[in-house]
Amino acid sequence: MHTGRSWPRTEPADQASPVLLAGDLFLVAHQKTRRCEIHSRVLASGLAGSLLAELVLFGNISAKNGVLKVERREPPRDALAHSVLDTMLSQPQHQDLSTWVRFWETSAVDEVAKRLQRRGLVRKAPRWGVRRSRSGWETVGREDVVAAPGLRLAYRLMPYSHGGADPLSSADVMLASLVDLLGLTETVLWDRMTRPAALAELGRVRACLTPNLTEVLEAVSQVKTGQVLAPH
Repeated sequence: MHTGRSWPRTEPADQASPVLLAGDLFLVAHQKTRRCEIHSRVLASGLAGSLLAELVLFGNISAKNGVLKVERREPPRDALAHSVLDTMLSQPQHQDLSTWVRFWETSAVDEVAKRLQRRGLVRKAPRWGVRRSRSGWETVGREDVVAAPGLRLAYRLMPYSHGGADPLSSADVMLASLVDLLGLTETVLWDRMTRPAALAELGRVRACLTPNLTEVLEAVSQVKTGQVLAPH
C-alpha cells in the first residue's frame, strides 16, 4: 500500500487533554521498567489497532465482518488521529481491517511515542540502550502519570471497586482487552492475591466490548498470530 503520507511534525502540547487509547497502551507496555516489556512487533500491532480504535471511538469509522467503513469525514482534533483518517480517506480501495492494522504496524510505535514525547512523557532511548528498550523509546514522565493507565485498569478490575465507582469506559474496555491480548496482564494485575478475581472481571468486561471495537481487536489478534507463525 503506497500513500505518500507525511506525518505531522508539530502539535501543540495540551497537558489538559487526556492521553488517548494508543498512548495509554504504550505507557502500560513501558510501565514496569520504563522500557518496553514485550516484543516491539507485538507492541506495534497493538498500537496500530489502537489508532484504528481511536477513530471508532471518535465516530469516524466502523467495522463489520473485517471490513472498514468511514462514517464521518470530519477529522478529530488530535493531529495523529487526523493524519490516520486522512490516509485512509486517500486509499478508499483498501477496506480490509487487517490490512490497515498491518499498514499502521510499520509506524505506529514511533508515531504514538512522538505524540507522548510532545507531552514530556517519553524520549528516544540512548543509543546504547536502544536494544534494551525494544521499542527504541523509554518513559521519562512522572511515575504517577506514566503508571496512571495501568493503575486505573487494576483498580477498576477489582470487584471491591464497583461500589460507587464509574464503570469502565469503552476506551478502557478496549485497553484492557488489548493489554490481555498482548500479554501485559501481569504488568497491570501485579497482585497475585487479587489477580484471579480481576481476571474474571476482565473476562466479563471484555464480553461488553462494542461490535466495532471487537472487530478491531480480532484484526489485531490475526496480525499478532501471523507474526508468531511467520518465519524469523
